[in-house]
Amino acid sequence: MIRVHIDSTAFDREITEAGRRFERLASQALSQVAASAAASAKRTDLYKNITGKLRANTTWKPRTFFHAQLQANTRYASYVHDGTKPHVITTRDGGMLHFQVNGSWVRKSSVNHPGTSARPFLQIAADAHEAILASRLEQIATSVLG
Repeated sequence: MIRVHIDSTAFDREITEAGRRFERLASQALSQVAASAAASAKRTDLYKNITGKLRANTTWKPRTFFHAQLQANTRYASYVHDGTKPHVITTRDGGMLHFQVNGSWVRKSSVNHPGTSARPFLQIAADAHEAILASRLEQIATSVLG
């Protein structure tokens, strides 16, 4: 009778360490690519930068170990990003709206806004950087497991 004893302890240690190394490097790559995507979203020319608030409040944050979120933290960011349907604008206190039309001041109790088209600056930046992240993760996997 022949008995063969196989000890996989060393292999188990190596593969565990390789997994930890991959996770650390992948997390760093995600942070770098997310920061780059946020910077790209800030540079967009899809909308006018009238007050600077939307650009100043465009950033990213980690959500989970392998997930980051681009975000724009202004109350009107979703209106710019997703657009709006036609809607009526009225005052909150029952007063009058004051605005200029062809150089003349106009007063109205309400106006019909035609809506705005979507300008998905966050999604465009995320999509453009997704391929970069995939490539970086592939390089990391090759270097760690190669």
